[in-house]
Amino acid sequence: MKKIFLIIAFCTLFCSCIERKQKQNDYVRFAWWGDSERSARTAKAALVFEEANESIKIELETDAKDAYFDKMNLCAATGTLPDLMQHSSDSLLIWAKAGRLQDLSPFINSGVIRLSDFGESEKKAGMYNGKIFGICAGSCSLGVAVNKDFLEKAGVAEVDENWTWSDFENIAKTVFGRTGVKTLPFGDDSAFAFESFLRQNGDAFFSEDGKALGENVRKNAEEFFLMLFRLAKLGAFLTDVDLSAENASGAQTWNRFLWKDEFYDVAQNEKVLPVPKKANAENSGEFLVPSLFYSIPEGAVKSELAACFLDFLVNNESATEILGDERGVSAKESAKNDLSIPVLDAGSARQKEVRRIFCETTRVVILREISVSEGARIFCERASIALLG
Repeated sequence: MKKIFLIIAFCTLFCSCIERKQKQNDYVRFAWWGDSERSARTAKAALVFEEANESIKIELETDAKDAYFDKMNLCAATGTLPDLMQHSSDSLLIWAKAGRLQDLSPFINSGVIRLSDFGESEKKAGMYNGKIFGICAGSCSLGVAVNKDFLEKAGVAEVDENWTWSDFENIAKTVFGRTGVKTLPFGDDSAFAFESFLRQNGDAFFSEDGKALGENVRKNAEEFFLMLFRLAKLGAFLTDVDLSAENASGAQTWNRFLWKDEFYDVAQNEKVLPVPKKANAENSGEFLVPSLFYSIPEGAVKSELAACFLDFLVNNESATEILGDERGVSAKESAKNDLSIPVLDAGSARQKEVRRIFCETTRVVILREISVSEGARIFCERASIALLG
């Protein structure tokens, strides 16, 4: 009898909580990934929002990046996605194609989400098939984290920010030759590393109208691939086997390519450097890429309130100050007035396909399945076809 009473009491309490939430209609679930610093800043920003909007409460959910996407995929399968969530550029495209995200255009057109101070690159970055599925939370630059312990063991002097691609290659050879520690390939970032490689001498990946490759892409691709081929021939690159799930924990490398929003993951024995430069570089070749986004999932319970909170995160001055650059440089033009680094245009779907083809070709060259000249030729041919549509 006592157990029955407890069950009835619990059900009554549970139902009353649900009823209270439904009446108040004020709970917004927001999920993201990040470290303790990002969590603390996000919680502080949410508190400021709640103080200004007393009837709205923000429920915060955070995880490490891998765990976050596992959790979000499970939530999508069970219909329990949050009202607002964080996405990377890649995951945004995947989720938009799968029909899992709401088109945010109605909120933008009604003025709930304001993009008047956003740069054109940041506005277009969250688009797919003419619809806006993500609002840019920040733009980031590509960097390289080098392991100081491995460099020291190999007798490599401390590397400074003015290092060159020749330095990169020589360090890779030295570290591998003296310690057996290999170099981590570019992976999905190879197209952006190549973009920097091109820009360092004023060359461009695409023509001005965006419908063709830049004038010197093939020549630069051969030069870029040749450096990678030489290292691959020595066996100095980590292979797919090295990086497989069962072996990844034992895979050692002296370098990691990462974006500014991932710098929170840098260990104490690592030093973050910019992308290497050509020996005769005219400039650094640095650029920012829209990298993190806020999205509202399809079927979100509190879409309107989520849109209000999203607008607060990207436009409110207090929120901007609190969040700092935890998600990269703000997408607002006013935040980039003092920056000399350009923001890379998000590009059309065809240009994104070209970058994917470049990453795929880089991998084949590293595996030494084709020659350097063949790699450059095949890439340019496939890229030209992709740009023609």
